[in-house]
Amino acid sequence: MGRPSPARTPLTPTDPDDMQRLRRPRPSAALPLVLLLGSLGACASVSADRPAGESKSSPAKAADEAAKKERKLDELRFELEGARVALQVAELEAAADALGAAEDLEDARRELEEAERALKRFSEVKMPHSIAEGQLGIERSMQRLSESRQELAQMEAMYAADPNLDATGQATRDMVLERHRKQVEFSERGLDLARAEYADEVGAELPLEQRKLEVELAEARRALRKAETAAKKQALEGARDLAEARREVSEAERELAEAEKGEGDGDGAEG
Repeated sequence: MGRPSPARTPLTPTDPDDMQRLRRPRPSAALPLVLLLGSLGACASVSADRPAGESKSSPAKAADEAAKKERKLDELRFELEGARVALQVAELEAAADALGAAEDLEDARRELEEAERALKRFSEVKMPHSIAEGQLGIERSMQRLSESRQELAQMEAMYAADPNLDATGQATRDMVLERHRKQVEFSERGLDLARAEYADEVGAELPLEQRKLEVELAEARRALRKAETAAKKQALEGARDLAEARREVSEAERELAEAEKGEGDGDGAEG
């Protein structure tokens, strides 16, 4: 048989301090958890009451929106001013280009008139004059040759009529005849040279100059057509640029007016 367990004797405090500790209530371990849960619930309730995305008070948000609208209006005003300046620049450029094109056109017309006058003067004055002058030079050379030959013949006949000349007379005769023979020779060479010069001037120099003037006239006519085309092109381009610049101004004015109207409507709705 087993040994019987000794009976437990209940502890009876006898010390007064021990008695006080037994009467004092112990703190509950669940109290801090309850407080924490209550705080979290309160925070969640506040967060749920605030609208999503709202981080600032309504007056501050309204001030920010007003500042953004004002900056947008400033940008639109700046764009409008720039468009107006661009229009003024386009107008000045169009005027300057038109003036330049008109001057180029006037220069081309003047050069064409000068080329026409030059060719006309050559055909009506210079060429006939040069031809007549060349013919006259040939006739003069022929006349001098004829006179030289006549004088030589007279001298030869005169000295032939007096065959009994002394040494001095013979020397004089030879000197005179030689001089007249040289005059005949020079006249012949002068006539040949006049004929050659005339042939070169009429056959080569005058036609070459005429061709040069005709080419200059053709170039002047082409330059005039080119200047007329350039003037028309400049007028069209200037009108196009001005239309674009005016459209930019109108667009900028419209955008600014719409923005200002929207700002006014927004202020009225808030009021």
